[in-house]
Amino acid sequence: MASFVPRRVFPTLDSLPRSYFLGHHRAGLNKMKTMLTYIDLVIECRDYRVPLTSRNPLFEENLAGRERLIVYTKKDLGSEGRQQDKSRERLIQEWQQPSSVLFSDHKDKSSIRKVLNFARDHAAAKDSLMGSRMMVVGMPNVGKSSLLNALRQVGVHKGKAAHTGAQPGVTRKIGTTVKIIEGDENNEGVYLMDTPGVFVPYVPNAEVHAQTCPVWKRQGHHHSSDDFSRLPTLSDEHL
Repeated sequence: MASFVPRRVFPTLDSLPRSYFLGHHRAGLNKMKTMLTYIDLVIECRDYRVPLTSRNPLFEENLAGRERLIVYTKKDLGSEGRQQDKSRERLIQEWQQPSSVLFSDHKDKSSIRKVLNFARDHAAAKDSLMGSRMMVVGMPNVGKSSLLNALRQVGVHKGKAAHTGAQPGVTRKIGTTVKIIEGDENNEGVYLMDTPGVFVPYVPNAEVHAQTCPVWKRQGHHHSSDDFSRLPTLSDEHL
């Protein structure tokens, strides 16, 4: 049997909706802006498989003024540990300077500990008796809540605090802060706040928009094998 060969050219998708900027996206983003005063670190999640199209410029515009850690989630779905993958990660880290970059699989405790160590070092440098408050942000369905739950489980050995699901939009409101690192006699520890995913208001390029559909499973688009065959051919692969 002949092996599957994905198509290199796809028809124009004029019927594909170009916007997924819902009411709770705008409300969530506005709320995040008002809470920046209390936030020491913004942890922005992006999808390892599509590092370019999972970046939302709205976060950089609206949450400026706070140090940012970028975590590329779902590494287990996009990396086979090849030299090619490692070279790609180095390019991403160079591209994101001066922001710090980590690559994570929420099922891998070693990668979760790297995020915890970064948060712990950041909190120690702040040296506040009140501890440290951090916020996790990102596009819909990039794994924000899964990361928060993993940090909580590894950091303080407690169960899930945030609901997760395969479909986007499970988190629709900013949640309460959740402890991910225990405190000591010098501070209260590190707390992380979950937030709703925020999509960009409009994507003018149909091909770029199609890249996100099979990854984020957005409403209004039924996925075929063609959707997933696009993924290996995206410009993201040529970082």
